[in-house]
Amino acid sequence: MLLDPATFTSGEGVTVFPRDPNFPPDIPVGLDPPAHREYRQLLSRFFTRDAVRAWVPRLREIAAERLAGLLDAGRMEFVRDFASPYSFAAFAEVYLRVSDPGVLGDFVAAADRVVVENTEESYVGLMK
Repeated sequence: MLLDPATFTSGEGVTVFPRDPNFPPDIPVGLDPPAHREYRQLLSRFFTRDAVRAWVPRLREIAAERLAGLLDAGRMEFVRDFASPYSFAAFAEVYLRVSDPGVLGDFVAAADRVVVENTEESYVGLMK
């Protein structure tokens, strides 16, 4: 599949629903070669072992903060209650440099809406 992007395209979207051609693709996962390769080359320096290792302490803090809010409930649905919000929060802080709790909460909610709805409106909400 990796060697046949014409048949196994990402350019038509990487979700269950077809991508709206009027809306930009998710970069780089929503692109096919050669654009995908070019974006990966630009982004790869942010994902080296040393670059990621530098963030481990903060990523652990984010995980602990997320878990602390869930422990009182005594149970959780892992993806909905921890994995999805943690991933969005970590991405927002590490790559978007957002740490304000209010802004971060809005971003996590908007990103979760994109995952669930995959609509143009949900993507627009993510850009606010």
